[in-house]
Amino acid sequence: MERIPPGDPQLHARRASAWSGWLIPACAAAVLGLATLLVIKMPADPALPAVKKPVIEAVQAPVQAPVQPIVSFVPVLRGALKPTDVPTLELPVQSLTLSMQLVSNAILDERQFPSREVVRLEEILNYFPLLLNGTAAIAPGPSGYLATLTTETIPCPWKPSATLLIIALRGNPLTACDVKLSYHAAHDSVFRYRLLGFSSTDGVPADALPSLLAAGSSTVLALEIEPSRPGGNLGTLRWTAAGKPAPEIPLIHRADAEPSDDARFAALVCTFGQWLTGEQAGTIDAETVAALARETSSATLPADRAKFIALVGRALDL
Repeated sequence: MERIPPGDPQLHARRASAWSGWLIPACAAAVLGLATLLVIKMPADPALPAVKKPVIEAVQAPVQAPVQPIVSFVPVLRGALKPTDVPTLELPVQSLTLSMQLVSNAILDERQFPSREVVRLEEILNYFPLLLNGTAAIAPGPSGYLATLTTETIPCPWKPSATLLIIALRGNPLTACDVKLSYHAAHDSVFRYRLLGFSSTDGVPADALPSLLAAGSSTVLALEIEPSRPGGNLGTLRWTAAGKPAPEIPLIHRADAEPSDDARFAALVCTFGQWLTGEQAGTIDAETVAALARETSSATLPADRAKFIALVGRALDL
């Protein structure tokens, strides 16, 4: 290393240069360290409270429950009626079909007879579409027709002396209509009659029966009519549509008329329903039901009717 004599001016220049070479970085490092120390020692800012975001609930349009038809009831005691006591019977024009599913669940799934409370003959009957082959009437309307009424008679399977009257009321496919329907028994030739199915409610006036026939809907009714003498006159069906009289239907049972397949099937349904509830226990037994099922069975039956025949068979095996 070069030796510089004391008092040499070059010595002071070199020393100043050396100091400046490391003093500047040292100062910078000191400043950086001081800044770091201040940051570490600086108290932390108080935490800001969390701001809750507003919850925006989706506004849904109110869901309207499907309109269910009113279950109609007959305002008379269940059982046979005499024309001398009740010459006219107001008939319901509405029926549900729920009982068919309940009966099927009990027999097929639970393998037991359904309770009497769930067996509604009219609901089982209305589960199947029926086309009758008897007397028909049409209620005219402004653009075609308002409703049609069809009847057919068949010998009563459980009472040979009686006639089973099947009634089918069908509405216009596009328009609902107010319909009132009543059976007028022939006083001189009908001993007694009864409407099958439909629980009774005492104290309900006849005009309280629901009368709205929904668009495209249909209702099937069945009456057991026992004549007091031969002759075939069972009375008449009278009805109005939209407040106007429609052509009434005379009810004449012709013993030589061949029943349609739909009337035979309706007779089986009526027999089976009463057997399940124990009605007519003295006249309807398992043999009667089995015989009707065999007569109605066919390889060309629609699927829903074939399933019903199978259901009858399973019930007979319980």
